Amino acid sequence: MTITKTSPQQGAAKIIEAVPVITQFFRVTMRRHASSLPESLSVSQFRTLGFLERYPGASLSQLAEHLEVTKATASNLTERLVQKKLVTRNENPQERRQINLKLTEAGEYHLEQIKMLISTNISTILNELPQEQLETVVSGLTILSTAFAQAID
Repeated sequence: MTITKTSPQQGAAKIIEAVPVITQFFRVTMRRHASSLPESLSVSQFRTLGFLERYPGASLSQLAEHLEVTKATASNLTERLVQKKLVTRNENPQERRQINLKLTEAGEYHLEQIKMLISTNISTILNELPQEQLETVVSGLTILSTAFAQAID
C-alpha cells in the first residue's frame, strides 16, 4: 500500500473550501435561532462583537479592515450596534478624529449567548464523529489557530 503525503497546497485548498461552509453554518444557526437570542444580529454584527471582544478600544478603521469593508460601511454597522446598546463609540482623547469602540455589558452578554448557541450546535455535529476523528479535528484546529495567529501578529 502506497501512502501519499498531503502537500501544503492541498491543505490550503481544504481550508479555503471549509471556511465558507463553516461561515454558512454560523449564518444558518443564527437565523434558525434568532428568536431565542436577545437581539437578532447579522453575521457581520456578530463578527464585529467578536473583534471588539479581542480588541477592546479598536478604531473604526481597524474594524473596517477586519471586516474588509469601507470605513463608511463599518460606521453604519457600528451605529446599529450602538443603537442596540451593544457597543459604545467614543472619541480618542489623543486623536479626536479617531473613534474607539468597545463592547457594553449587554454586548458581552449577547456575544456569549451567540457563542453558546453556536457551540451547542457544533457539539451536536461533533458528537456524531468517532472519538479519534474528534481528537484529530481539535488537534488540527488548535495547530491551525496557532499558525494563523502567529502569521498575523
